[in-house]
Amino acid sequence: MSLVPILTLATAVVAVLLLLVLVWRTQGKSAGADLQPLLGELRDDVREDTARGLERLEREVRTGIAE
Repeated sequence: MSLVPILTLATAVVAVLLLLVLVWRTQGKSAGADLQPLLGELRDDVREDTARGLERLEREVRTGIAE
């Protein structure tokens, strides 16, 4: 089993979290309302990417077990 997909997924999640923290700390609370649609889209993208990564990892594990 390759660690590359796991590390790629973990790196993407950490990068998104750091981006969210950066945006949150640099914007005022009033600007937060303007960011809600963007953050919602970003959250959805992260969920989709995570689901795809987990599916790919599951396939690799099943392939490794079958071999």
